Amino acid sequence: MKKNILSLLFVFLTASVFAVNLSWNSLYLGYPNCKAVDIKKNANGIYVLMQIDYPGNSFNNGDSDRILILKYNFNGGLIGSCRYNYLLFAKQEPKNMLLDNSGNVYVLFTNTGTTFFTEYFVLKMNPNLSTQLGLFSPNLGSNQRKAGLMRFAENNTSIVISTYVNYPGNYGTELTKIDLNGNQLWNYAYVTGYYSRPFIYDFKIKKGRVICCGSKLKGTNTTDRDIWVLSINATNGVFKFEHTYNSTYAQFYYASFIEGDNSKNIYIGGQSFQTVNKAVWFMAKLDSLGNEKWTKTYEPTQNYGGPLHAMAIDSKNKLYYFGIADLNGSKSRILKLDDAGNQVWAKIIKSNLTITEDPIDMKVSSTDKIYCATQISNGTQNTHLYQFDENGNKIDEDTSYFWPRKMELSDNNVLIIGLTYISPIYIPGIAVFNATPIRQSDCETSGLNVAEKTISFYPNPASTAINFEYDGDAQQIDISIYNTDGKLVKQSKTTSDKPLPVYDLTGGIYLINIASNHFKKSSKLIVKH
Repeated sequence: MKKNILSLLFVFLTASVFAVNLSWNSLYLGYPNCKAVDIKKNANGIYVLMQIDYPGNSFNNGDSDRILILKYNFNGGLIGSCRYNYLLFAKQEPKNMLLDNSGNVYVLFTNTGTTFFTEYFVLKMNPNLSTQLGLFSPNLGSNQRKAGLMRFAENNTSIVISTYVNYPGNYGTELTKIDLNGNQLWNYAYVTGYYSRPFIYDFKIKKGRVICCGSKLKGTNTTDRDIWVLSINATNGVFKFEHTYNSTYAQFYYASFIEGDNSKNIYIGGQSFQTVNKAVWFMAKLDSLGNEKWTKTYEPTQNYGGPLHAMAIDSKNKLYYFGIADLNGSKSRILKLDDAGNQVWAKIIKSNLTITEDPIDMKVSSTDKIYCATQISNGTQNTHLYQFDENGNKIDEDTSYFWPRKMELSDNNVLIIGLTYISPIYIPGIAVFNATPIRQSDCETSGLNVAEKTISFYPNPASTAINFEYDGDAQQIDISIYNTDGKLVKQSKTTSDKPLPVYDLTGGIYLINIASNHFKKSSKLIVKH
């Protein structure tokens, strides 16, 4: 069931299928230049982590970045928020967010002070975002540390954090495990010299191990890197093994994604830039002791390649890689391998031959459904979400109005965050798609496909009124317009063939929601007088 931005296609189905349908989307206009960082869902609601990006690096009062956490209900209503700053004259850069079994919220962030000294912290908030429950920095000291990622361990009862550390005269990376009250359980430090320093790009906690991937510098030229894999015991932080893939090229060589299976095998996905314009996908498997089982590469000259954007593993240990399919970045490709490294299938994703469609993110559900988010650039800013089965057959697709940046799966929802550009500022976007079984055997179309129904409005910017374009009979519509503070400033029930006055609105940027029984649309509205 395909919808164009917020439109509806009626189709007769004789059996239940899984399909993606845009439930709601929203542009957050609360602050200029907000950046969406992470999104999570639990029984309490949907939480979005943002960074308020104030311009400048002078650390003067008012231009220091801040952390913003928003809480939405399942219908897209904003029901809670927390604007947090650790130090007034400093910058806080949030990295990612976790929700524990009690609904508490954890935010990992880097704090940079006025002297450019960096340190990392974990902020803990209650589910309503009304009370700070803790601020943890177990390794706070004289060494500068930048936050990387944090993941839950032991059924969400502890947290593992990766940090990049600048020791006096040395450089390295650390993995630290804390309990939910911020107490350090162990710390593992990997320290090297300047010209061999390691970087962790991704880590997972699988079968009692913390498995990490990234890169290590290989010499005085800081663009030359080797792929690096590290494994340590998740219970006590004891070193298990490391493995290095030596680069044969003179450009970047690194692993961005890592996964593990129930037999403690490790799979990685990365890339190497052989030249400025030629990227190679790199895929490999290690056994539980760090021995190489197989290595695969695909190059653009073989109609593969371009940067790798995501990697996933399904319940049958089949591997999925998602990235750019050609050097021009106009197409996306999914590649499926079995656990022996053999190609099962490859699929090009491109909804329209005249547009550029870049890969952004991919996830595989517990039922082995594949979800791919792409960014469409055709004069607009669109998220395109695809749903495939494990054989590469497209089940459904849908769109939302903003550029996607990150995707999460939660229960029967696909959660996507991104941004849209409204000169001269960037505004974060949130979209929630349903992915539940549907059955429409009583559809009034009696088995016949009918044309998609879409609605749009013009002009935009508007000064006196906006008109609606709808490719069907006039529909009763509900209009809600919100200002940049999220306050409802205009609400109306009208029909799609009548103009809506906006002369009574102050000039500026607004969010307009249009809804009926057949469609739902959210978009920006600019009023100029």
